[in-house]
Amino acid sequence: MTEKEMAIKNKIMLMETGSHLYGTNTINSDIDYMGVFIADKKYYLGMQNVEEVDNSIKSKDETGKNTKDAVDIKYYEIRKYIRLLVDNNPNIIETLFVNNSNLKYSSIQFKLIHDNKNLFLDSELIKKKFLAYTFSQKRKLEVKLDNYEFLKDAYDILKDSSVKFLVDENSFSKYKQTKNLEYKIGDIFIPRNVSVK
Repeated sequence: MTEKEMAIKNKIMLMETGSHLYGTNTINSDIDYMGVFIADKKYYLGMQNVEEVDNSIKSKDETGKNTKDAVDIKYYEIRKYIRLLVDNNPNIIETLFVNNSNLKYSSIQFKLIHDNKNLFLDSELIKKKFLAYTFSQKRKLEVKLDNYEFLKDAYDILKDSSVKFLVDENSFSKYKQTKNLEYKIGDIFIPRNVSVK
């Protein structure tokens, strides 16, 4: 039996996560699941180890983003899941508070964990973890906004220009070595020492 098969066979919990959990899904949203499983005996008594199993079904569009047909399924082995709960990991601690409609499978073992969720909650640690998580998400938004402004400016320059620089990988390496690179958009590069009118 493969680890993917073992995760499904030995699961103690499976829940919907992502946009479907938060109610922010659209008709084009992919589906995300997270589960917990108990590994076979050989993983506890021998030298083998498993912490996570990815059973995702990939479906990407031309930009590399998941399509609505994609299904992300990640299973955590129970010891790792418990460690993440004790650590008050924001993405994992929320699994103790999921609505029944998002809980697709729950065993007696998971009910025991769920019924004792207060044992995992450390108010000071949760505060620190969620603040750190919030600031990291805020930073991602700022970086994406910075990228948008940069790409918009670069697009405007290229749109108004009759000159386009298509550079192969070898030429790009040369530009990188001489630090002679100002803008990069996909495969289009504008060297610093070239004026674009």
